[in-house]
Amino acid sequence: MAITADLYVRAGGFPRTAIEELHEDRALVNAVRLLTSAYGVRRDVRVAGSARRVRAWGLRRTLGWYADHRYRPEVVDIR
Repeated sequence: MAITADLYVRAGGFPRTAIEELHEDRALVNAVRLLTSAYGVRRDVRVAGSARRVRAWGLRRTLGWYADHRYRPEVVDIR
């Protein structure tokens, strides 16, 4: 995700919650969507992601975590 500093401030920034309670990036995106419709997918931008949760929890549990926290591990690695 990439947004301007002004939009970040207007959206309220990342909520100050525990990762187990709320996906901060999803909450920020939803707040941005309330402020503007000028967002979209960029096919010309490459983003790298980590697969450490998939390796540790397996695909099904990882998808459960990201979907709605239906999977809640004892410890969440927040690196």
